[in-house]
Amino acid sequence: MEGGHVPLVEQGDAGSLDVGDSKITLAADSPPGMPWVTVGVVSSLGAIIDTGGAGIRPETIKIDAAMNKEAAGGALLDREGDVVGVLLGAVTTGGGMTTGAATPADVVTEVLHGLRTTGHVVRPWLGVTGGDDADGVLVDEVTPGSPAERAG
Repeated sequence: MEGGHVPLVEQGDAGSLDVGDSKITLAADSPPGMPWVTVGVVSSLGAIIDTGGAGIRPETIKIDAAMNKEAAGGALLDREGDVVGVLLGAVTTGGGMTTGAATPADVVTEVLHGLRTTGHVVRPWLGVTGGDDADGVLVDEVTPGSPAERAG
């Protein structure tokens, strides 16, 4: 690249994603010495995925694309080449299936802003798991030490 200028990619709008959209995933040099690119389809938006030690990520974009755990940190691009997400890597879901997952780019921008301005990020957390019920929400489990447990 002439003059040492590195081209930058633009941030796209993750809110414009639809299930079925074709997306490109890019993990530059991951694992080291083996950069790769793959194409996949958005299979779910707002998916709740348990990422193990990182906890539950309710804003996750699930991608049906070949991916490995080392892809974490790579870019999820739209057809225009804009970044719409940052890859979490391959995530094993119920039934032992593996899918790709990404955090929307706007969430990453929000987190970075919080870290730069205050040194931390505050995110709301209730500490319950459950699902919809005909009469409202059915709570299956209260996480020990959570705000929900402290509230009784």
